[in-house]
Amino acid sequence: MPDLFALNSNTFHLGSYSLTVSKGLYATKIRMNCLTPVVNTKQLPKSFKILSQELPSIFKSKCFNDQDYPFMEEAKRTELGHLFEHIMLEYICMGKMEKGLRRVSVSGVTDWNWRVDPYGTYNITLRVGKIDQTVIDEALKKTILLFDSILDTRYLHTKKQIASS
Repeated sequence: MPDLFALNSNTFHLGSYSLTVSKGLYATKIRMNCLTPVVNTKQLPKSFKILSQELPSIFKSKCFNDQDYPFMEEAKRTELGHLFEHIMLEYICMGKMEKGLRRVSVSGVTDWNWRVDPYGTYNITLRVGKIDQTVIDEALKKTILLFDSILDTRYLHTKKQIASS
């Protein structure tokens, strides 16, 4: 994987999706554009298993959603931008704890409006800013790696279906 932050760009093209990252003083904004028709974890049947194995602490995070589901339930059928937000928040919390903080709270929100924006576009706002630059950068790298492994499960699943037809 290339060193994303050695580039002089805030936009990263990552195959199945692209990210535009804007770091402000008190918030980090990420615009995600999914370049595939896959936009929900329902379409990625192994996503829950991968999260359970690679980042089990994510299921302890709070999630505010319309149905008031805990994230463990929400993760099984949520939009990919929302999943990306939760993975990123978890890695940010872990990074802050590694720096010695005992209690960490970071929040975020993911919005989308596919009547205005292209299908698969998400606007993610994380309430963490430039003071945590190194934590954000490291969390983004880890999030991309985990998110890519989750997206790969769809392609593996599709290839198996094609091979067996």
